[in-house]
Amino acid sequence: MPSEAMNKWFSSKKPAQIESLKLFLRESPILKGKPLSVQQGQAEVFFARSKNGSKVILKIFHEGKSPNAAYLNKTATILPSHPALRCGKEREILTATSLRKNQGVYYSKDLGNYLEGGIVMPFIPGLDWMSVIDQIRNGRRVLSRENRLKLCISLAQTIKLLEEHQISHRDLSGGNVFIDPSTFNVSLIDFDSLYHPNLMMPKISAIGTEGYIAPFVDSKKTALTHSHIADRFALMVLCVEFLILDSSSPFSHEGGIFKQEEIYRRSGKTIFYAQEKLKKHYPAMLKLFMQALNSRSFNQCPAPHDWLLNKPSAASEFSIEMLPEVSIQTPKPRTILLPDDPWQSKGELNHVALAQSISQPCQSNHCFNKPLSCDSTLEVYLRSLELPMAKATSRNNRACLGKVFKGFTKFGLEGLLGKF
Repeated sequence: MPSEAMNKWFSSKKPAQIESLKLFLRESPILKGKPLSVQQGQAEVFFARSKNGSKVILKIFHEGKSPNAAYLNKTATILPSHPALRCGKEREILTATSLRKNQGVYYSKDLGNYLEGGIVMPFIPGLDWMSVIDQIRNGRRVLSRENRLKLCISLAQTIKLLEEHQISHRDLSGGNVFIDPSTFNVSLIDFDSLYHPNLMMPKISAIGTEGYIAPFVDSKKTALTHSHIADRFALMVLCVEFLILDSSSPFSHEGGIFKQEEIYRRSGKTIFYAQEKLKKHYPAMLKLFMQALNSRSFNQCPAPHDWLLNKPSAASEFSIEMLPEVSIQTPKPRTILLPDDPWQSKGELNHVALAQSISQPCQSNHCFNKPLSCDSTLEVYLRSLELPMAKATSRNNRACLGKVFKGFTKFGLEGLLGKF
């Protein structure tokens, strides 16, 4: 619940000037007459807007939970400039004099004392991954394979950038990763546990969030996370969640897939679930998952570039079974004379055999001597998927139907469109 000082500020209907910003608190949609706030572990977060309409976040630490002010101030100078890191790069640490006493604004000593040691930072548009998880589980959001891969790539690139600057976030989790639904780029928030060689680590510091903590790290081994590669295990967990989480996935802790006790054991229902899903849909990623799960240090976990090198394309693991079912009326077979056609029997095109052959790679180099002009089963099927048939079946020279089949089975849709 918001403090009395914040309630009085909200009730005044006036802005408070905090540093150079004149801010109004947003009202809670549930608790009318109260400011909107969210409890976040060691702090309470308030949502505010400035007079010009820009949105900001006020993060106020609970008593005894605030990191050292010098540590907080230095983190902003260490972070590289990047859109994914705005929340940490552009924040300000509040002091006893941050609340200004000017005409037309709200001021009280109690509010000034309450804000001291807090943080004002830009609002990051989008949703945190935990909120997206809720929508997926409730059936209100469906992520395409392409967008799932975009999330993995964006997060891996961000962690790679941090590592290149000798930095680790140290608390990567579903609540600290924000997703822009228009681009599926990610941003990180909550930089209060940041590691860098030039930072004096605070006595009060998180080792991670349950469901994302490495199996070799616990509360007695905090120092293991004092490393610029300490995000690698959590990166694996998030990438796996991005790829496989759906409405039927196990629910653990605050909504993620994995139970922390099973991560420590390196075995359990949530682990087996992820293995089976990855084996079926993302076998290349299964290897990275098992590498991280069996690791004994962050050095043994996959690095960010491993996720980028091993990322599957949207069609690289395509199979005919992944195509949508289409109910169509095929025309009656028409006789077409196509010399040396391996599917031709007695001068007639056998549509049943043609359809069955879609799932079998062509073993022939036979080509037609003229463009295919009939409404074959394959052509009708591809047209139902709105693929440009002219590219696959009409050429000034020869059109090889066998290569079309190979494009399906070897290259997927991407191969079909790009190899001809």
